[in-house]
Amino acid sequence: FNALVRPATSALLPAITGEARATQGYSWLATGMAFGWIVGPAVGGLLVASAGTKVTLLFNAGTFAVLAVASSGLRSRRHPKSETDGSAAERRAGFALLRADRLLAVAVATSAFTITCAVVDNVAAPFRFINQLHATSEGYGAYLAVWAAGGLLGSQIPRRIRPDRLPHALACGNLLAGFGIGGIGLAPGLGVALFAAVVGGVGNGLANVAQNAMVSRRTPAEARGRAFAAVGAAVQTATAMGTAAGAPLVNQLHANGALIGAGVVSAACALATLSYVSRSTPTRKGAIKVEGESTLPTGIKP
Repeated sequence: FNALVRPATSALLPAITGEARATQGYSWLATGMAFGWIVGPAVGGLLVASAGTKVTLLFNAGTFAVLAVASSGLRSRRHPKSETDGSAAERRAGFALLRADRLLAVAVATSAFTITCAVVDNVAAPFRFINQLHATSEGYGAYLAVWAAGGLLGSQIPRRIRPDRLPHALACGNLLAGFGIGGIGLAPGLGVALFAAVVGGVGNGLANVAQNAMVSRRTPAEARGRAFAAVGAAVQTATAMGTAAGAPLVNQLHANGALIGAGVVSAACALATLSYVSRSTPTRKGAIKVEGESTLPTGIKP
């Protein structure tokens, strides 16, 4: 689902909102997703308690059907470049766009690395909260809720900053996410761990919206779907790597050690990226810049 829907949604959104309001649109999208993460588990728990697991799963499947019907009502359309030759280079065009923009390539790579660390958090968090911090099921649920609430807050920030500061916002978001992950591992008690989760959630929401807005602004509209597909591939790869690494790290370092290590490494990488983007110019060398449009390096085929 994520591998198909998220890149498609990210590429379509500027056609719905208009290029000038794309960042605001990504904030709205992230807001809806954050509300879903907050409300969904609560509704699911109530349904399981009152109607059982089977009814809950059928209800969940029904929500996807409703979503599909609602999506069919969208009237906005993208106009991707249709002349393709089916070659291997054509299929890798999204990655070529990212590589051609060094700043974008560094930003996406850093975000993918942070996602790997965040997925380690997903594996380690149940052991950290329940086994080490002795949280109840309600306490663990509070952790999930406050992370999502932080994401809701963080997703509102990018639309309030200048477009040329989006790379800095992305790096700062990844930095806060690293602080949050490490803070959960270092926390002496549940309260501090929940505060760290809010910080991590803010960083997560900030980074997600800033990344989408940055990709949208720095790729041509007709090739944006390929660019977001390449970003999605990087995200899915990072998720798989983090999931694979999570269990061995928890086994060797325990939950708190795995979280501290993931947070420190993630924050260090984000700091290095922040230093890099601070030295970089907002427009790529050799790019054609037209006011209100994306940049495209000369000689790169969309």
